[in-house]
Amino acid sequence: MNWKLLIKVLLTGLAVYLVSTRIDFPALGVWIAAVPVPLILVSFLLFNLSKIVGALRLNLFFRAENMRLTTLQNLLLYYKGMFYNLFLPGGIGGDGYKIYLISNTLGNSWRYVFKAVMWDRVSGAVAILFLSAVLMLLVPVTYAYSFVLWPTVATAILVFPVFYLITRWISPSYGAITISGNLLAILIQLLQAAVALIIFRGLEIAPAQMGEYMVVFFISSLASILPITVGGVGIRELVFLTAARYTAIEPNKAVAFSLIFFALNAISALAGAFITVNLQKPQPKSEVVS
Repeated sequence: MNWKLLIKVLLTGLAVYLVSTRIDFPALGVWIAAVPVPLILVSFLLFNLSKIVGALRLNLFFRAENMRLTTLQNLLLYYKGMFYNLFLPGGIGGDGYKIYLISNTLGNSWRYVFKAVMWDRVSGAVAILFLSAVLMLLVPVTYAYSFVLWPTVATAILVFPVFYLITRWISPSYGAITISGNLLAILIQLLQAAVALIIFRGLEIAPAQMGEYMVVFFISSLASILPITVGGVGIRELVFLTAARYTAIEPNKAVAFSLIFFALNAISALAGAFITVNLQKPQPKSEVVS
């Protein structure tokens, strides 16, 4: 076990312990069981639709770096990466797998593959940040804290223009796809927001409280991107429990939601275990002999 994995395991254990001390396990089980199965199935379909759109967005960055993957190849690679990210976090990881496979099979430099994969992730984080800020401006509790209000306004207005300028500066080749990539990133997050809304509905969250739950959902999604625990376990739950101190969020319902959302992710990612990704190195064009 390398030291990075050891730190992740320790942080995961700490996060799980902190969560376990603040919830009522019998009540948690009741709320999870109370969510109707049809709502879970619809959530599962929408979640995977968001992943399909995510694969399409990633392929925009690949093609900008002259990596020619078919839509099917890229989708299979995306799900394989999901499996590695969630179930093998201490090994090569999903991003590492993509970088290794493409650079060794298609012959592209690993640096360009790395840049495409990382910029895809940054694009997703920017979309989450934007939607979080917009939702926070719609929730009354934001206006009770001036030190939160004005940074939130600035974020909602500036995050995409600043990201565009940084993109043009760091990687001009991505300039042409920045708008389409951002739109797809927003669509992905809106689909995942729909998943959250459906689960919240199944947990009988009151409509008046839904805004606060959605704000915390987006913030927790941003926090779960950080590679500090195994598979992001415990981070989303801690964000919800911390927010519960300042809002009307009910801790047991929040953790029930987090566990259901994680289960949707885990079941979807498990498909990657049965997927084989076949990439073929481009063959040189044969010369025509007259």
